[in-house]
Amino acid sequence: MVAIISMVLALTFILLDIGRMDRFWHALVYGNITSVLAYEVRFYVVYLILLAAELWFAIRHDLVIAAQGTGLKASVARFLKFGSTDTSEKGKEKDRRWLKILGAIGIPIAIFGVHGGTGLLFAVVKARAYWNTALFPVVFVLSALVSGTALVTAIYIIKTKVTGKQLDLSLVRSLAGWMILFLMIDVGLQFFEWIVGFYGLQEDALAALYFQLQGANAWVFWLVQMGIGVAVPVCLYAVKSTRNSPTAMLIAALAVVAGILGVRFNIVLPALVHPLLPGLPEGQYYPTLLEWTASVGVIALGMMLYTIAVRVLPIDEA
Repeated sequence: MVAIISMVLALTFILLDIGRMDRFWHALVYGNITSVLAYEVRFYVVYLILLAAELWFAIRHDLVIAAQGTGLKASVARFLKFGSTDTSEKGKEKDRRWLKILGAIGIPIAIFGVHGGTGLLFAVVKARAYWNTALFPVVFVLSALVSGTALVTAIYIIKTKVTGKQLDLSLVRSLAGWMILFLMIDVGLQFFEWIVGFYGLQEDALAALYFQLQGANAWVFWLVQMGIGVAVPVCLYAVKSTRNSPTAMLIAALAVVAGILGVRFNIVLPALVHPLLPGLPEGQYYPTLLEWTASVGVIALGMMLYTIAVRVLPIDEA
């Protein structure tokens, strides 16, 4: 469910940015076979359908049981079970087999088509030396693993605290451990990216790196990306007392999510502020109030969708 809502929110951000929202379907109908974006759009659609199918098989058994009750949850379950009535162990085993099959299909699509494909959108832009590196798709995949693990950790802790259910501390420690591992690998890949950029001595790449490290928005790198996004979670996980504290791990997970937002900012902006033609002024960018409010609104939409989903779907039982 978290993955589906995250994908919906990602596409909503794009929808708000394209200007003519009524033409979103043009990307599917008029795709160019040589365009990376054309393939990326189709991978997103396929991945969304795949996630929806995985969710259905994960909760199908519970939908059939919930459909026997009364109220809104039962009505939704009767609609979504699509005529299924099997509650036997054999039926559950069949669901698990389908989940394994869909998972085996979904993992390469997520790596190469969705997250790696998003990085490829930047990597193939030869005019921007900072983006034009084969490491970019790999960095996007690792960043997705980092942010995804952090988001799942944060949602699990918050949900158990709000609902008053017993929290599985070993699960939180395991998720936090994977989160820190992915984070360290991601930082290592970015370090290699910087080293290659500095040694390459390409003017555009150097300008982007210098802007990122000491430009007008350098605070995003030092404070948000490295301070909040790396130092805070690593320090919290390194100390045994905080590593065993759900509240501390919640802070660490939220810090990682904030840090990944800083990473995304530093991927896009530094490469664009340096002009391609000599003599043109350096670019400047600060998010406007409208952009801030739109972003908060989209995030609030995701929180609302998740709240509705956990109330009308038998997710906890799955």
